[in-house]
Amino acid sequence: MLQPSRQTVHRCCILVSPEDGGFCVRAADLAGVVSEGDAIEQAVQSIKDAYAGAIESYLEHGDPIPWLSSSERTGGKRAMPLDRA
Repeated sequence: MLQPSRQTVHRCCILVSPEDGGFCVRAADLAGVVSEGDAIEQAVQSIKDAYAGAIESYLEHGDPIPWLSSSERTGGKRAMPLDRA
């Protein structure tokens, strides 16, 4: 009987910005993981692939994953909830 494989699930916040008629997407918690696409769906799929590839590469080489701290992710800015009227 086959044993189920164990997978680690990584959740990532992404930052999306319009750029040159398409979209640029950046992983908020992992430095250097950036992708783009003509449509937002394409850009999001590309960042998923880039994120998974980056983590896989770090693990294969035995390197620590360079997670960004919360202040690095936000450039030192804090997120504040907005009151809804």
